[in-house]
Amino acid sequence: NRAALDPYYQRAERALRVQRPTWNQVAKAGGLWAASLAAAGRTCDRVPLAIDLARCIQARWCHTGCIYGAKNSVITNYLSAAEGLGVEVMPNSEAELVSQSLARPYRYVVKAAEIGANRQPSGRTFDVECKVLILAAGAMGNPPLLMRSRPTLPALSLRVGRHLGINGDHIAAVEYDERKVRDVLGLPGYGQIYKGNHITTMSYDWWVGKPVDGTRFTLQEIFLSPLAHALYDDARPPSGEPSWWGLQKKAALSTFNNHIEILAMVEDTHDGDFLAPPPTGSHIRPNAGPVGIGPFRYSLSEQSVRVREAADAAIR
Repeated sequence: NRAALDPYYQRAERALRVQRPTWNQVAKAGGLWAASLAAAGRTCDRVPLAIDLARCIQARWCHTGCIYGAKNSVITNYLSAAEGLGVEVMPNSEAELVSQSLARPYRYVVKAAEIGANRQPSGRTFDVECKVLILAAGAMGNPPLLMRSRPTLPALSLRVGRHLGINGDHIAAVEYDERKVRDVLGLPGYGQIYKGNHITTMSYDWWVGKPVDGTRFTLQEIFLSPLAHALYDDARPPSGEPSWWGLQKKAALSTFNNHIEILAMVEDTHDGDFLAPPPTGSHIRPNAGPVGIGPFRYSLSEQSVRVREAADAAIR
């Protein structure tokens, strides 16, 4: 339960140097979301961040990596601390197979591939033998690695790779009218809301005190506006296929300064399944670009659809 886990949350927060922003430090978009919630009779709270607010220059690219050293990523927190204690870190490597040692059955052997400059395996591999193996490749990385290793891990459960939950994310965009921001919310001169940290305010009104019945969600401001240049549907008529290109896309980008995104963290039923593991990694790259194709199916259950529709209605 939460009481048992609290010491570990506190330990992780200390290692990540988590800070809770003051209301004067929240992002403009976070303040706008908080004001919108207050005007609707809802509550809002400040979200603790693993960001050094004294070093932050409000570039707001936290989700892709901070070149200014303000975000407490693995290169500035426990990874470097572990190296100081003698841990050897081997970057540009990808675990491919896990097996039990034939000579010493109480040990594991991890076969890893060297990753080249083009983000593809170079063809060279190496083995690491260990007494304790911790898999920390995430929901999309651990299952294909384990499924590919099944012939050498006979005790592995057949449920591996099934009922996978990826985060319960559901994202919607809001385009604000600057005049209404001034007249309705009382916030004059509130343009350029793309500046600042991201994910600084959140509402728990649809979560706290609610029954655990698959209908709960939280709503937080999140910065994903750069995705407008790649994937964006403005939800305006005419309906049909998402308006990723053409005049509607151009119109949506023309109001980029006034966009914020709301992330609903919903209580879904973990509807993902890996069909079969790719030969290496968790996906296949069709070319040298950033997109990968994974043998993965995510078919939403009725509950997962309903809770997302409820989140949509709340945002609206």
